[in-house]
Amino acid sequence: MDFQATRGVCHCPSRKNSSRKKVLWLSLALSSLLGAVSCAKVGDPLPPLIQIPPKATDVRLVQIGQSRVALVFPTPSPEEVSAVELARTCDLIEADSLLAVARIPLNELPQWADPEHRVIEDPSPEAGQPCRYTLNLINLKGNRSTPSEPVSTLVEPVAGPPLQLRVQVMENEIVLNWDPPARSGTQAASEQYLVNSKHVVDGRTFRETDFAFGEEVTFLVQTITRLQNPTILSEPSEEVSITPRDTFPPAPPGNLTAVAVDAKVQLIWDQGSEQDLAGYQVYRSSDGKTFTKLSDPVTLNRYVDEAPQVGAINYYVVTTLDQWGNESAQSDQVSVSVN
Repeated sequence: MDFQATRGVCHCPSRKNSSRKKVLWLSLALSSLLGAVSCAKVGDPLPPLIQIPPKATDVRLVQIGQSRVALVFPTPSPEEVSAVELARTCDLIEADSLLAVARIPLNELPQWADPEHRVIEDPSPEAGQPCRYTLNLINLKGNRSTPSEPVSTLVEPVAGPPLQLRVQVMENEIVLNWDPPARSGTQAASEQYLVNSKHVVDGRTFRETDFAFGEEVTFLVQTITRLQNPTILSEPSEEVSITPRDTFPPAPPGNLTAVAVDAKVQLIWDQGSEQDLAGYQVYRSSDGKTFTKLSDPVTLNRYVDEAPQVGAINYYVVTTLDQWGNESAQSDQVSVSVN
């Protein structure tokens, strides 16, 4: 065939048409795939997930005296845990078989030293033999957590409680002292004690700085036989309570200055820094020896004597008063002549 005769006519497949066919084929394939997915059979509904409370961690066993056993653990969230179950076995043959001996609502468990820890006590411990314990946390639906790591008691002599607690109130602290417990020949000497289930003390003196005057403070002390897990403590000492009273006078005012102006005397002094500051008392004297109150106490660190002795020397001192009625010593004396 003469090429010139057939000019402008192409008998070969067009590239553009080929691309259109590929797009059409992909569209049909995707439509078929989507149709297959949309027509797939819907499975049976899944059962609701069972909510399991978190496992109790950092559980510590505390032996108190000869016959009390308690477990201390971090306070769980009340949204996740509603009750705590204590399990125990004292059978060495079936050591893995623990039976529940107590189940107590979380809000009924007492705190151990602080709100961050709770304590659950064995209501009927097996005295004189080692026992193993675990804790189960229980939620509102009654589901149990996995058991905590087991902790075990020890059978060994326990020291007695401290004796003769004595309290002394100081200006910035309460000092607590006690005598050591009576010990038998089988008990090792111990100079470690636990104050109010919170403070471990070496020696026989504790200093409480977190207190407020007028608020009752109570102390209990236990002898520590063993501090590690399990912790072995004596029974608590006799309880001693005290309501500290502030009998400590504040510091006297400093830099008292007196100036005579128009037959009056203006007094000024440094402001006190005591937290329980109540005011100041101003005194005047004509001889510098016998002083008389000029007025009721003032709350500002300045005062104007409206009626000083004219034509004479006037002597002044000022004292500081606190909220408990304590009065400081007198400030340094100043004098001024009024004409």
